[in-house]
Amino acid sequence: LSYLEIQRIRYQDILSYSIDFPPELLQYKILKLTLQPLVENSLYHGIKEKRGKGYIAIKTEIKEDCILFTVSDNGRGMSKEELEKLKVDIQIKPEDQKKSFGLYNVQQRLVLKYGIGYGIIFESKLNEGTIATVKIPINK
Repeated sequence: LSYLEIQRIRYQDILSYSIDFPPELLQYKILKLTLQPLVENSLYHGIKEKRGKGYIAIKTEIKEDCILFTVSDNGRGMSKEELEKLKVDIQIKPEDQKKSFGLYNVQQRLVLKYGIGYGIIFESKLNEGTIATVKIPINK
């Protein structure tokens, strides 16, 4: 079973999800363990902190010369200050911070593999949810 399916069984009262992955994109590769930390953060920092049913959507699309993997949730979301801190934290070495290790690791691996200009882009609104988009170049 996939990570999300296991979590849906575990949190059946609060979690539903969807995955939109067009079959024609199966020919493209992404680094291992890129999306899992984003999905995990959506669940633990978004959905579990929200009262009521939560929803996580994973979508993949080609836009211009890039592939975009989007993980969005309708969870707690973040304030502007929290969002800005997260954007800084994923750029700082883990020993210099107290959290965001998984996101830092994903961001650094994406930049090392694909270069500056690629990686994770976050959007969030408090009490509305968070969108994390992974941007990579089209490589077969």
